[in-house]
Amino acid sequence: RERLFVNLVHAECTLSDADYRALATATEGYSSSDITNVCREALMMPIRELGPAAASVAAGGLRSVKHADFLNALKTVRPSASRDHLE
Repeated sequence: RERLFVNLVHAECTLSDADYRALATATEGYSSSDITNVCREALMMPIRELGPAAASVAAGGLRSVKHADFLNALKTVRPSASRDHLE
């Protein structure tokens, strides 16, 4: 799971190795698809904060994605498969 997070978001944010490990631990029971959804949700957080003004902001004008964005994403993206299906 840690490697999946690194592969999906390393170019868009500057998370530490400890952050990636924490996310891997927090997503135990999540499928690859679930983790992809967590990443998508977290990457959208800076855009959503701007609301309608996001349309006029230059690409470099967005804040960086933070570890807290992933934690917030985990509040809305839940595992889609039961533990039994993943084992």
